[in-house]
Amino acid sequence: MILDKLSGAMFGVAVGDALGAPVEFMDKSEIRKKFGVLNEMVGGGWLNLSPGEVTDDTEMSICVAEGIIENCENPVPAIGHRFITWAQHTKDIGNTCSLSINRAKQAMRRQSDSNSEVGIWIRVAHETHQLLEIAGSGSAGNGGLMRTIYPALYYQEEKRAAEIAILQSQMTHYDAVSSQACSDYVRVIHRLLRGMSLLELRQFIEMHYPICLEQAFVNTSGYVLDTLHAAFNAVLTTDSFEKALIKAVNSGGDTDTVGAVTGGLAGAQYGYSNIPKRWLQALSPTIQSCLDRLVDEAHRNNDIKVGSR
Repeated sequence: MILDKLSGAMFGVAVGDALGAPVEFMDKSEIRKKFGVLNEMVGGGWLNLSPGEVTDDTEMSICVAEGIIENCENPVPAIGHRFITWAQHTKDIGNTCSLSINRAKQAMRRQSDSNSEVGIWIRVAHETHQLLEIAGSGSAGNGGLMRTIYPALYYQEEKRAAEIAILQSQMTHYDAVSSQACSDYVRVIHRLLRGMSLLELRQFIEMHYPICLEQAFVNTSGYVLDTLHAAFNAVLTTDSFEKALIKAVNSGGDTDTVGAVTGGLAGAQYGYSNIPKRWLQALSPTIQSCLDRLVDEAHRNNDIKVGSR
């Protein structure tokens, strides 16, 4: 059962990303006009994707996961090297991630000591945050949240999982709101894997994010709390993985990331066995093989004792 949930969370990110990406930046009415209800892997969109093709949400999640596997005690250098390599060939990267990664790459050319790399990443993320604040935005986008699923799967201790979630987010997104969102998301996933019920999830959200229970989501923005709220709402107001994801991606706006975050949450709740096979089969064999390997590593590292439900 726990392997089913681990797989559900990891594959849920990719499925949600691939389902939502073709309608990214479309509003709710545009999606309705073109598709009625988007419930299939259609491809296309502004990135001209193939049906089932994933974007930066899944790709950066893989970078984080592989970095953790390489060095779970101090994963930042390993994650950072993967971010830099990935950024050189991706066709989709957010502005905050791009600025921070490029600045870190330049800084490490001048100082290559791996012991200093954590400090370099935090410093350049802070500098990026300051630059974006001057421009009127800041670094509370959802780019840190979209890739943060793996600490919840890999680490046995919830506290350590949350610490790593924050740390990987702060490599590009310095804002404290982003850090808190990543921490709370990973804590919830960690608990769902261990038997947290939907009632207990609702109680957690009532305490920390009560707006999720009443907000009607239209054209969800790239702000990290908009994304987290939409994901929590989609899972709380539906009763299956499929329904939660369809609700999330049809809300419009930053649909690939809302889909990815919702997919991770719903996958941890309902498991891999409840993800529609037609969506799983649309993912490329390369992505499926990679995700299987990452899930196996997390499973080997975890002796999860699931509580009663």
